[in-house]
Amino acid sequence: MKRELNHDAFKQSIWRANDMDPNPVQARIPSRHIYYYRSAQHNDRWILSFAFIFESPDAVRFAYCIPYTYGQMQKWLAEVEARKYPFFHRDLLTYSVSLFGIL
Repeated sequence: MKRELNHDAFKQSIWRANDMDPNPVQARIPSRHIYYYRSAQHNDRWILSFAFIFESPDAVRFAYCIPYTYGQMQKWLAEVEARKYPFFHRDLLTYSVSLFGIL
C-alpha cells in the first residue's frame, strides 16, 4: 500500500541527540531547517534534507520517524491482522495498572 507522505510530517519528525553527554539531550530540528521537495536534478524524485550546525566535536546522532498516534497504530495493526499473513502474529503483552490488555 503506497501512501502519499505529508510535507508537514517531515517537519515534525527529525530529531538529534548528543550521546556523549552523560544526560543526552534530544531535540527537534526546527522546521525552518528541514526541506522536502521534488528535484529536477534527481528525475523528479522527492528529496528530504536538513541543515545542522555542529557546535562541538562530540558525536551527534540523527533519528527520523513519521509521527502517528497510538490510535492510528492500533488501526493499522488491526488492518494487517485482518489480512491473516502467515508471518504476522499479535498477542497480549501485559496488563496495565488499570487491568487493560496491552498488545
